[in-house]
Amino acid sequence: VGEKLGRMDVEKRQAVENEDYDQARLKKQQIDEYRLQIYKDLNLNDLLELPGNRHPRPINLEPIPRPISPPVKDLPRTPPRYEERTLPLRTFPVIDEFPPEADLNQEAETMSEGDLREASTAIDVFGLALVSKAYSKTWSYREDALTSVYRQMQEMPSANKEESKSVLRAAIFLVKRGIDDKVYAVFKAALALLRMILTDFVARHKVGKADISSAVETSLSNLFHKAGDTAVRNREDAKSFALEMATFPEVKQTQTVPHEFVKPFKMTLAPRHAQSRCELVEALYQKFGLKNGLTLDNVMTFNIQALQHNAGEVRDVAERLIKQMYRDHGAPVKDYLPPDDEKTRKNTLWRQLFEYFDEVDGKPSKTELKKLKAGEELKKQAEIEDLQKQLQQLREINAGKHARGKDGRQKKADMKPKSKAKNAKDDDDLSVFTVDNTCIFCGEKNESFTEEGLDLHYWKNCPMLKRCANCKQVVEIATYTDHILTECETKSNFSKCPRCTEAIARSEFDQHVADKACSAAKPGLNHCPLCHENIPSGEDGWKEHLMSKTGCKQNPRRLLAVNKPAAGTLAISHLTTPMSSGGLYRKQ
Repeated sequence: VGEKLGRMDVEKRQAVENEDYDQARLKKQQIDEYRLQIYKDLNLNDLLELPGNRHPRPINLEPIPRPISPPVKDLPRTPPRYEERTLPLRTFPVIDEFPPEADLNQEAETMSEGDLREASTAIDVFGLALVSKAYSKTWSYREDALTSVYRQMQEMPSANKEESKSVLRAAIFLVKRGIDDKVYAVFKAALALLRMILTDFVARHKVGKADISSAVETSLSNLFHKAGDTAVRNREDAKSFALEMATFPEVKQTQTVPHEFVKPFKMTLAPRHAQSRCELVEALYQKFGLKNGLTLDNVMTFNIQALQHNAGEVRDVAERLIKQMYRDHGAPVKDYLPPDDEKTRKNTLWRQLFEYFDEVDGKPSKTELKKLKAGEELKKQAEIEDLQKQLQQLREINAGKHARGKDGRQKKADMKPKSKAKNAKDDDDLSVFTVDNTCIFCGEKNESFTEEGLDLHYWKNCPMLKRCANCKQVVEIATYTDHILTECETKSNFSKCPRCTEAIARSEFDQHVADKACSAAKPGLNHCPLCHENIPSGEDGWKEHLMSKTGCKQNPRRLLAVNKPAAGTLAISHLTTPMSSGGLYRKQ
């Protein structure tokens, strides 16, 4: 029973909060009826023994006399005994929480002197009786006053401009009080009256733009305050009506609503009110864009000031609007922001905005650039270490070949007659010729061929080498096909043509074999993978084809070798033996 009564009481209180007084009164009646029914079912009078004592024999309520005993000092005092008798049930007066609505035909309570002075303009236009209802403590009187003004202004015939202005000012005064009213019904009546004034009254009576702007400015200040109300429906209705005002034909011409929306507010404004202002500007921009009074300058000025508010929810709305404007209008938005530099990006808010701008422009953010730069440094360091290992292997190979060549020349010198001084002199010249400044592939000698110089020569100039188009490693042209088929990172994508013996991409392999248009390789001859021609066999055949003036037209490095002076080139057979296909690798 108690649980059900408690649940019904909660429903009644919820109805009161929702200002549904009829439902609350009904719930109260149901609670009273249910409580009386339970009392009757439980026979409450007998349960509480209200008629009197139910014992069959009377009980002597007098205290029982006890023999007097000598006083004992240490014994505690016996507490007094209370009479056991039935207490009457206490009845509480029933209070009606929802008194009946006042009779609207009756007059409202008398206004104070201060209220009379404040409402003097409205009293002169609408009369004391109506304005007294607008100031009444009874919400139904206040609602009826606004409804009466609505009817009077609708039925008002065309009059001179001064009279229309007086009626407009008096009505706006009452509208302002209605907008600030805490009762939702009065607030809605004020919005209905204001809508009629701005859409019907000003058009019928041809009210000037200055008076319309004044009425809009006056009422918007109260709507802005209501838009920060704690009640959700009051807040949403106020914002919706403020946006609706911007679409009224007579109001739209004045452009008063956008100008009032983007007026900067004080930093001391409460967060809820400041947030509602920012949301109104955002909604107005989404609805109209930069027109009807909104410009890039006034909207961005409003946003920049909103970004300085100490409430995070206010800054979030302003930041969201700035991002949307940058998507729509691009770089001009940055003119209102601080310069994009390292000092500015230390601030989290500006850094997030500028990184978003970079993302919209398709540019990597500063953070991403730092990560890419760090990755490139690591990759470059790894390539340098790999290159150093390859160069060390190359030096060891060159040193071994030079030693074998020197031993052979020494044996030939011992077998020749000593009288041939010229040959001895030539041998001496060869003996001082070192591999440290000679290319082992093309035989070119150059004093600039240090470790770094040879590396650059292999990488860019040597006509006997080329970079793999797939893995970017430097390999010999003579073994280019074998490299692609057996060593390249993408070797799984190629197959060997049985006709021309070249590496063909698998996506084109079937068509290539079926066409039989390739140059067939012949036994005993070399097959160039660049120009696809058959050339003489052996190392000399490769050199002649890749380095001579009439050689391979598809070798871009050939011209570099041809145009160099003959004195700068010295071919040494034992230094130009081609390396294996895995002898030289270098990644780009």
